[in-house]
Amino acid sequence: MIIDMLRFLQIDLHAFYLKRNGKGKYKYTQMPGNFHIYIFLSGYTEVYCQNSVYVAKPNDVLILNNSEKCTLEHNGRPSEIIFISFNPTTFRNIDDSMDLLKPFEWSDRMKIMNDALSQTDFLNARASLMNNLFTHKSRAFIFSDVLRMLCCIYDVYVNFSGGTATDEANKFTQIVSYIDEHITEKITLQDVADNVYISKSTIQKLIKNISRKTFSELVREKRFAKIDRHIRSSGFSLEEIAKNCGYNTYSSFYRDYKKVYGISPIEMRKNTYRKRDK
Repeated sequence: MIIDMLRFLQIDLHAFYLKRNGKGKYKYTQMPGNFHIYIFLSGYTEVYCQNSVYVAKPNDVLILNNSEKCTLEHNGRPSEIIFISFNPTTFRNIDDSMDLLKPFEWSDRMKIMNDALSQTDFLNARASLMNNLFTHKSRAFIFSDVLRMLCCIYDVYVNFSGGTATDEANKFTQIVSYIDEHITEKITLQDVADNVYISKSTIQKLIKNISRKTFSELVREKRFAKIDRHIRSSGFSLEEIAKNCGYNTYSSFYRDYKKVYGISPIEMRKNTYRKRDK
């Protein structure tokens, strides 16, 4: 790969380390025309993007093109994020053998990529970027780190797509849409298969390939994003919320909620009321 060194003199590239210690929604400054990468290092963060909601966990990566916006909501526990913003021309046509910006064309439901961070190359690039940010190295060093990350993300995209990314994306979108529409009900794999006309094995494979989660994990993630909003903004009792979101017993709801968020639903609601009363 040959890079014109003059590119370093005029690169439109920005990277920041961000740490949040409290609750609240944050709209990070997304520079007009730029592409953006969010790397979630710690904590659990709700991501509101293109009319969809995700729960980003440590080691998730969110990539957005220049037509997409998002809002991040932190649930009160400390969270750390690396935020990268760059003009797409910065990394376009660097290598004729690959289009590093191709993954940014995926639909919004596919943008959180767990698999990228499992690669040693990505982890090394992330560690190098953190070091360069803290030691105030020049943009040339940051450019190199981000380029390595984009190559890793591209590899994940290529390995998944196999030339059929569009078809797979459409099927995955159907699956997630059905889950979103019926998230207040008890959802089984057979329910989804019967309604989107895809076999159960194919559904499981699609979800695993794209989200790196099982079917149950994906449903639970979607359900708890809705539950958390109800707890903090609705007048329903916790028992009503549990029932309305597909739980047969309050005890199982309580156990799962604490496992996901680290605190009980009772504590979360109390914290919300305290914040409102201030």
